[in-house]
Amino acid sequence: MSLKIFQMKLLNNLKSYLNYTVTNLFVKLIGSLILLYLPIILNKTEYGEFILAFSIFNLIVVFVPSGHYESLISIKSNVFRHDLMKIILKFTLISFFILFFGSFYFIEDTFDVLLFFSLILSALSLGLTLTLVKYLMLIRKNIQATKYLFLFSLIIYSFSFLAILIFNSWESYFIVSGFLGLINIYIINKLYINLNEFNNLQVLSLIKKSFPYILIALAGWITGYGFNYLIKIELDLEKVGAFGFIYTLSNLILVVTNSINLVWSSSFFEKKQQNKNYSENNNVWNIMILLILIFSILLSIVYPFIIDYVYDNNSTFLIFGKFIPLIGLSYIIYVPAWQAKNLYYFHNEPIMLAKHTIIAVSLGILFTVFFINQFSELGIFIGFIFNMGIQSLIISRFSVRKWNYSIPKFNIICSSLILLMLFLYLR
Repeated sequence: MSLKIFQMKLLNNLKSYLNYTVTNLFVKLIGSLILLYLPIILNKTEYGEFILAFSIFNLIVVFVPSGHYESLISIKSNVFRHDLMKIILKFTLISFFILFFGSFYFIEDTFDVLLFFSLILSALSLGLTLTLVKYLMLIRKNIQATKYLFLFSLIIYSFSFLAILIFNSWESYFIVSGFLGLINIYIINKLYINLNEFNNLQVLSLIKKSFPYILIALAGWITGYGFNYLIKIELDLEKVGAFGFIYTLSNLILVVTNSINLVWSSSFFEKKQQNKNYSENNNVWNIMILLILIFSILLSIVYPFIIDYVYDNNSTFLIFGKFIPLIGLSYIIYVPAWQAKNLYYFHNEPIMLAKHTIIAVSLGILFTVFFINQFSELGIFIGFIFNMGIQSLIISRFSVRKWNYSIPKFNIICSSLILLMLFLYLR
């Protein structure tokens, strides 16, 4: 009987991982098709412009819900979590207007008003959806979270992709997704906010609690799509577009690893709350490392054939493809930071995490600009590795000392060496 119970629990755990992970991967693949299709209809400069606009889109996506999920984790009661979730949604809507009017002044010469308005609406909608999905995962409503994410993403990406096919312009992506995002915001309001009285003190408390995580999110953006703006400092839009293209392809593995981490951490927080002596093992992190390694190797092998067949042997894309193993190496090096952040969140240490992250990213920015200046394309990826590595070192070092957990060092070293050798072979 006990064996059957164990098998049922194991099966349910696998379903939780697979349902959300496969769904998230599917919808991200649809979204990535848009970024991968655009180089076919745009010239290299236009594609670079789209990548910069898409980078701002991602900045808003990470900025808007910053600190919300972490605040929900720190609250142990699901009743209070529900109340806080409604406050979060209200606060996010207010932040939209602040964000729009505050930032438009600085980039009015870069974007058309309608385009920028649509871009923010689309990003706000996605930020709200991700917060809602994480909340549902946290209270163990995995199926509901998966369904909402699937339907939202399928509708947004499908109609935006259709708009690009019809109008042959990258601007149509943000205009259509912004309009649909407005509808999504209305639906979320109806479903989760209702007509409860607005509490200004609670909102102020949330803003105060979220501030360290806003800094963390901004720092994280710099080491992601924000990297394109660091490239723009030293190189041209063609190189920006090429890195954005490679990063989009490589980013698909992060969809899998982040999904696994989200499902695992929700279970981990629940168990750790029930039993203070609950200790984790490294199985989930070893699986992540293995997935990153396999994905990086396979992508490096098939990438030249994709470029040759689909993009007519684009020389810039081909050159950047040789650096795919280095992106995989960066992700593997970053695994200890993923691991450590869960404990920062659970033990409610946002200020400490913000301090460590800002120090690491500040150093990373300085060295990245130097590396790009000295080594051009190679410098981009050296800087990327340096950014991820120094964050992982600083963030995990404090966490290991304070909460005494183990890092899968052997697998990280072995996988990193394999990818480094693959990079040297491809060169």
